[in-house]
Amino acid sequence: MAPFEAPILHFINIEQRSGGGWSAAGAPYAIEWKGSVMRGIILTIIAVVGLVFLGPITASAEDGAGEYVVSLYQAAPGKQLELLKWMAEQDAIGAEAGLPPAQIFAHIDGDSWDYLVISPVGTDEQDAAFAEAVKKRGGKVGFAGGLKFRTMIHTHTDTVAWGPTTAAELVAAADE
Repeated sequence: MAPFEAPILHFINIEQRSGGGWSAAGAPYAIEWKGSVMRGIILTIIAVVGLVFLGPITASAEDGAGEYVVSLYQAAPGKQLELLKWMAEQDAIGAEAGLPPAQIFAHIDGDSWDYLVISPVGTDEQDAAFAEAVKKRGGKVGFAGGLKFRTMIHTHTDTVAWGPTTAAELVAAADE
């Protein structure tokens, strides 16, 4: 499949943003390091630098930047399609709850991750609406939802970043 034919997937919502916890979708909010710490640090740096150089995701710097969750996923062996279907379902649930879409980048060369997902951090109201939509469809939230999610992934990392912005705007902010 050519890179431009990769499916576009969206929103992974985070309910709690500090101190760990569980997202409305049941995925844990914590940085999870698999393999060496240096590999995780390098992947996180690549993801954050990508936010700066990829340009606007859902808002330009002029429109007002915000917080985003940057996630890297590696599917469990034999679970790629199941993970993609789950992510597509999360996107549909997010749309029902009025959540903005995320961006996904499908891996084509390099390290062992499969998908880079950049999602806007939701408000408490959006998180609650998402959790209700999951329950309405008969899905699981909290720990039970996290267990289902973990059957589809081998590794993942999450980090919260601010943007989109430019290097010049960050330099100006540092000088304030």
